[in-house]
Amino acid sequence: MTNASVAGAKVQQSKNGVVDSWSVKSTLGSIFPQKIENKNVAIWTSVTLLIGGAIGCYCYNYKQKSRSKATKDINTASTENDVLKMAAKTACTIMEKSMNAEQQLLRVEHMIEKFQSKMSEVTKSASNDSQTNDNPQNPTEWVSMSYSNMIGMERVQEDSIAPGLIGMGLVNYIVAGASIGKTILVTQIALAAAYGNHVQFLPNKEGKAIKMTVLYYRMEEYDGEFQNKYGKGTIIQKAGILWRTKTMMKDFTLNGLIQDIKLYVAQYAQSDTLICIDPITKLPDFNAEKFIIGTEEIKEIAKSKGITLTYIVSAHVDEIKDWSPLTSVNIKGSDKLIQQGGSVTALRKERSSRNSRFLQVLKAPKGYAEPDKVIVSEIIEEEIGENDKNTFLNFVCEKTENEALPLRVKAQDTTDDNAGGSKSAQELRIELAKKANELIESGLTKVATAEKLGISRPTLDKLLAEID
Repeated sequence: MTNASVAGAKVQQSKNGVVDSWSVKSTLGSIFPQKIENKNVAIWTSVTLLIGGAIGCYCYNYKQKSRSKATKDINTASTENDVLKMAAKTACTIMEKSMNAEQQLLRVEHMIEKFQSKMSEVTKSASNDSQTNDNPQNPTEWVSMSYSNMIGMERVQEDSIAPGLIGMGLVNYIVAGASIGKTILVTQIALAAAYGNHVQFLPNKEGKAIKMTVLYYRMEEYDGEFQNKYGKGTIIQKAGILWRTKTMMKDFTLNGLIQDIKLYVAQYAQSDTLICIDPITKLPDFNAEKFIIGTEEIKEIAKSKGITLTYIVSAHVDEIKDWSPLTSVNIKGSDKLIQQGGSVTALRKERSSRNSRFLQVLKAPKGYAEPDKVIVSEIIEEEIGENDKNTFLNFVCEKTENEALPLRVKAQDTTDDNAGGSKSAQELRIELAKKANELIESGLTKVATAEKLGISRPTLDKLLAEID
């Protein structure tokens, strides 16, 4: 039974059919809270007291009249008694609302106390963290640090796949023309990472590749391509590479590729992963800038799981003469690919033989200087069993670019080229550098000069340095 019900029951108690005023007052007093702090509760309490007092006075007067007029009609007394009952019931209802309001207030106060308790715990935890910080700093105070402290905060990345060519945690591009050997090179790097083996196209002095999970996107599907290079492909099967092909992708667009990688990283990736994409320029809407933005979003997802992602991405270059220097204007994605890629390496034909290739670093990973020489390798088909082989690039030597570029053959060159006859790649570069210098001296900025000549700013600076 609620307080309001008890109050109603007590008010209905009467003597000789008349409500006892003392009983009403006692009942109302017994259900009032001893301490009311809420403003609304106080107002309701005051109203109830006034009504209770009025009822008490009325009851007292009525009692006196009933004693002096005992002969009054019993029906009249009964009617007035009903009125008193109604008044008492109203008072109880008001009081019940008042009590409900107080209960709500108590609930709010309880929630505030819990919140304050939680805030106290967080503050205490933050205080403990700051006390254990090796180098606490006042955020309002400007401070500096010594060189030794600065490098002590840096994460030293000793792990690598191909030092000087491929940067860990970066988007590394390999650019080449058609049928030069992009797939062979990308697959060779993928196998080295999957097994943790030495990359054969590097000098023997280089160490082994760091072993990691490999995810390979095959964006071209030519019948017999892998069988011709690897036969049964035992070496690939045992590597445990995760394969995704063009036909497996629901949306063969740049956004579709990004969403596919994002799904893998978010739901399946459990360790550092090398992601190979060969070639990305097969996507009808490839955009180097948008691709980098997409990889940055994926990188944050991987970071939250403690995973490092490294990309090997092959891209096409326009068909140019084998003896011509390669510039950014020939690369699909142009300057944006070079500027935003973590590293860019070109794979080109080398003059020594039909199977000779050279690797030229167009942009070295951070921490490495661009080498003065190129890496010369030879495509090897190694038999490892019946109808089973491995095809890879094997290191031969290092040369300058001019020494590695194939010699110009007049019979192959049916255009005038305005070059005044057969010229070496170095002679062509010098002519281009002189032209660039003339444009700059005429008042053209370096940016405008590079755009006019169809080369990148880094290439322009290299050309100008050659004629200083």
